[in-house]
Amino acid sequence: MEKTIALCALASLLLAGCKPSEKKTSREGEEADRPVTDESEAASEEAIASFVIDRWLEPQKQGNVDGYATLLVDGFQGTILKSTGEKKILGRHEWVKRKARSFESKPTITVEGIESTQKPGSKEIVVSSRQSWETEIYCDVGEKRLTLVQADSGFLVEKEEMTAVEECPWGSPATFFPFAKKYRKAWKAEDFDYITEHTCMPFEFNTLIVRGGSRSTEEEKFERLGDLVDSSSIRDLLRGISILHRSTTVRLGPKSCEYEVTTETSGEVAIVDVTTTSCAAEETYRLEFSFEDEKWKLCSLRHQVTHP
Repeated sequence: MEKTIALCALASLLLAGCKPSEKKTSREGEEADRPVTDESEAASEEAIASFVIDRWLEPQKQGNVDGYATLLVDGFQGTILKSTGEKKILGRHEWVKRKARSFESKPTITVEGIESTQKPGSKEIVVSSRQSWETEIYCDVGEKRLTLVQADSGFLVEKEEMTAVEECPWGSPATFFPFAKKYRKAWKAEDFDYITEHTCMPFEFNTLIVRGGSRSTEEEKFERLGDLVDSSSIRDLLRGISILHRSTTVRLGPKSCEYEVTTETSGEVAIVDVTTTSCAAEETYRLEFSFEDEKWKLCSLRHQVTHP
């Protein structure tokens, strides 16, 4: 009798021990057969932001084109958008070559305001952000859009494009030199709307003339743009001078005098010095630009001439 009771008790324990195991196996089978929901497929915002900052942006900041290229799918498409509105689509090979050239200028790149969207059932993730790109001689800011696809390693980039872009709305060498190029072109093309917008009024003009030891100074304020345009010596100088980020030599005037041009920028002020190197008289010009109302403007011109 005692043996029978013991056997029954043992059997009960064994059966009780089996029941949880049987239930666990059943649940695992049910979960394995259950279809994956959209929520489980969706990538987290934290993971996407981490990819953009740590995987996509970091190699660009370091100039590592190979590290950047490994993130692009074989069928990648990149869209270039210029501030003029012109668009150009490049394949993966051409895009990587272009990036490699741009990294040589050691750009400062910032990305902020990262937002992502993913349609239910879609493997594509669209990421938008605000990007600024600045080198010594160029700067723009705009809306960047990445199309990502999920991969075993995390994410890969299927498309990259700027959906909106403008030159940087702040004063810096990177914004001054593109402006200086446009300003010169405006004078050559007599684009008075652009000249008016980017020239201080009143405009200060100062001339120091030295002849045989005697000095005479002329100071004038141009209150009207028309009077400034009619001043041939100023007009010819502004039409002909090339303002670059490096010292350069140019030829100006009918006598083909050579001028050396140097530029220094500090904060929201740019000083351009023009000095003759092969003219009968020694001449210097100093153009003073300032960044006002979110625009670069030429505000004064100082001219000195020394006759032999």
